[in-house]
Amino acid sequence: MRLFPYLLLLVLLGSPVLANGQSATSEEDMSISGDQLYALGEKVFESSMDSSVSLFEQALESYEVVQNKEAIIKSINTLATVHYYRNDFVQYRHYAEESVRRAAEMLGTQHMRYGESLNNLNTLFYELGDYSKSIALLEQSLQVQEQNQEHPVEMAFSYHNIGKVYRKKGDYPKALSYLKRALEFRLDSLGRIDYNIAKTFFDMGQVYADLERRDTARQYFTDCLDILGQLPSKNKRIYKRVVACHHALAELCLAEGELRTAFQYVDKALALEKEKGTLGRQSYSYELLGEIYQQQKRHSKAIAAFEKAIDISQDSYKDFSWPSQARTIKKMALALAASGQSKAALLQLQLALHKLSPTSPATEDFAQNPAASQLLAPALALDIIHQKAKLCRWLYQKNGSLDWLDAAHANYLAAARLSRHLRQSVQTSEGKIMLAANSLPLFEGGIQTAFQLYQHRQDRQYIQQAFQLIEANKAALLLDALLEESARGLGHIPDSLLQQEKRLSLERTFYQKKILSQKADSATVKKWEDQLFELSRQHERLVQQLETQFPLYHQAKYDRSPIDIDDLQQQETFRNSCLINYFVGDSSSFALAIGPEQLYFYQIEQASSHLEQVHHFHQSLSLPARRTLGPADYEAYETQGHQLYRVLLAPVLDRLPPSIQSLIIIPDHQLCYLPFGLLLRQAPPASSPLPFAQLPYVLRDYDIHYDYSANIHLQNAQRPSPPKSRAFLGFAPSFADGGVSQQRTCTGQELSNLRCNQDEVSQIAELMNGDVSLGTAADRKTFEQQSSQYQIIHLATHACVEESNALLSNIHFADDHLSNIDLKNLQLQADLAVLSACNTGSGPLVRGEGVMSLARSFMTAGCMSTVVSIWAVNDCTTSEIMGSFYRSLKDGHSKPHALRLAKLDYLSTAREEFAHPYYWGAFIQTGRPSPLSIGTSGSWTSLVFWGIGLLLLVILAALGLRRQVS
Repeated sequence: MRLFPYLLLLVLLGSPVLANGQSATSEEDMSISGDQLYALGEKVFESSMDSSVSLFEQALESYEVVQNKEAIIKSINTLATVHYYRNDFVQYRHYAEESVRRAAEMLGTQHMRYGESLNNLNTLFYELGDYSKSIALLEQSLQVQEQNQEHPVEMAFSYHNIGKVYRKKGDYPKALSYLKRALEFRLDSLGRIDYNIAKTFFDMGQVYADLERRDTARQYFTDCLDILGQLPSKNKRIYKRVVACHHALAELCLAEGELRTAFQYVDKALALEKEKGTLGRQSYSYELLGEIYQQQKRHSKAIAAFEKAIDISQDSYKDFSWPSQARTIKKMALALAASGQSKAALLQLQLALHKLSPTSPATEDFAQNPAASQLLAPALALDIIHQKAKLCRWLYQKNGSLDWLDAAHANYLAAARLSRHLRQSVQTSEGKIMLAANSLPLFEGGIQTAFQLYQHRQDRQYIQQAFQLIEANKAALLLDALLEESARGLGHIPDSLLQQEKRLSLERTFYQKKILSQKADSATVKKWEDQLFELSRQHERLVQQLETQFPLYHQAKYDRSPIDIDDLQQQETFRNSCLINYFVGDSSSFALAIGPEQLYFYQIEQASSHLEQVHHFHQSLSLPARRTLGPADYEAYETQGHQLYRVLLAPVLDRLPPSIQSLIIIPDHQLCYLPFGLLLRQAPPASSPLPFAQLPYVLRDYDIHYDYSANIHLQNAQRPSPPKSRAFLGFAPSFADGGVSQQRTCTGQELSNLRCNQDEVSQIAELMNGDVSLGTAADRKTFEQQSSQYQIIHLATHACVEESNALLSNIHFADDHLSNIDLKNLQLQADLAVLSACNTGSGPLVRGEGVMSLARSFMTAGCMSTVVSIWAVNDCTTSEIMGSFYRSLKDGHSKPHALRLAKLDYLSTAREEFAHPYYWGAFIQTGRPSPLSIGTSGSWTSLVFWGIGLLLLVILAALGLRRQVS
């Protein structure tokens, strides 16, 4: 009886019936019957999902009889989808996995139906939080679609889903690029009023909400609701999305403290769920209610709301949605902690972790955590472990038990390991930077606990652990670039693949520059963005191929073995050096100093006020000094210079033995702008300030060089020296307008000629027996063709810093410029790049990464070390200092020592009005400090001629001796 209405509808649809009244039984007729059953299932899906399931099952049976293979796979996939929307996840999983297995057997792994099955199955792993498996299935599906040249609207499903997964992985720029691609295809094919357009708007809104661009996110959610309201038919699927939009808008209000409006959105969502029977998201409504109560400090009501959310989720989803249950349990734990139930909160956090690692045994040992490889939804797991660490540390502060401090420290170390693991799955630089910024509090907490444990126990292991935490969040992008370049050389990769990667990189750079230039109409920019998207996909696949086929490349590229203090102390550079590694957090700052036998770990008191002082100190240095300096100028400099010394360097330098002659500074945050050599070791005299030429600068006692991290310092020390090449290449361009500038910086739209740059380069080239390009001959093409052949590169020119976008900062040649985005494609082999221009060590400051400067890009391009400026420099005094610097280099001094001698030499003869550090203190040396192996005779060409000459003399002498003997 149950099937009677369906059979009646089949008759109305024109089901074929034989003359004698019996149903058709031929293969063709059965196939038609299957098509009609399937079509009817699609019709009743809108009003009755349960009825549609029965019809799709009958259609599948019909297709099985006639062995219509494509239709069989289509029906299985549809059954999986319907069960998903019915919240019957056991049946969804059964059909989704069955579809992939049978599609491979019946149609092969290159058939478009197999691609659809992979796309369908990805949802299982997405919901379970196994995002790596999810993205792998989607990428495989997309490749099948591309091979079959499927219609873009079909491929949009894969693009959309890939974007959703990248959002869960925390790679928001990547997520947006895929979601925008999906939206583009869908708008072109479907028009605006379509359910899939609404879905894409919703997911893009979620990404913008994650990026805290709340106004943009709100607009996307509003657009989503507008489309859903205009759809001609309404079903549970549509109402679920309406409810989700209300939830998303409530989240935005919660983030901005608009609790009343947030409650109104949640109330609307609950009303819709009860009216339309879409109870699948009701658990999240109660979770949001819990958050509202929590912000109102109504902890008992919050806990009750979270408990109800968990109960509904477990009834609705069973074990299918572990990440969402773990998220709710974490929020309830925080409510318990806020109500004073700290241990109960920790037990809930342990339960939340167990949900994300169901194969790991449940434990009440709060110091224990699953391995990173065993965790689902790693970003959520990272937050849960961090919350455990903070709660354990709070309990230590409350009762003083070291057991709680030990537990906190164990959790901080586990969180740091998971953060590094999570970082490997993030592909874009922007995504990695955001992850580093979000991880800063956990690294700060870990360093704080290590410091406290060291104070209690004086155990060296805590210094080692603090050191690794400091390093873990420092200049990671630059280290990635250096390791990847090294891996290419170690991985035995064929030249053809390396050339293919280089071509893709160059083409991507071309379109990135076009887009960033903002000099085209929107339609043209859109074409460029499409080209860039496709090139990026090709590059990703090539990199994946290299990592799969060349295991040595993969191993070297991801070699993130924690750096050991003992390894550093055994380096040759540590024989008479001390490395000082700084960490600047939101509430505390630390310094860790490592000498050949010394180890100091200290906290910087009142760090925030001192960082403000660093800003003022740098500002006073970077402005041209007045010709007439008054007592206030001297007093301000001497006071600030000594105060910063007492805070940042004195705790180490006051304890160092005389054998230490060099400081390796690894700055952090605002300290990246501080010239440590200009700090003052003694307080200003009470009676009258000293002249600038007589001040007790730190550089009078120590060579100072900088690096981006201790890990990079060690990598540089272990890298083989560049192949012996031509000694020196200097560029000193002239510019078109004919005016003369006193500074090597960018002013306005046109660049002025420099008075002293060509003399500077010519004299150094003569000293080093090198090559030069002067005036209009110093063009970009010449530099790109020749620069990889030289041991020293010297550019005396203008440089421009773009604070809004570091990729656009550039250094100028006579006809054009090279920006940071261009430099990454150069393959330099220089031991030293001297960027004798303004602000070449300046740029936007990125937490953890440091200054995104031209100097950094030259390091990425292959230079072992750089000498750069950290403010706008005077043209002619720079020329004088550079000449002295190269004379010391040629005498065999190390790079930092040569730069120190050059500054002191200048200071010893400068008139007082030019003794202000503005004129001579801007240049710093970063990277490998060792002397240059150029000898005293200039270029390698000259050495060859000297060698030939010497050989001729020996031959002539031998011939003369033979004559005498005969």
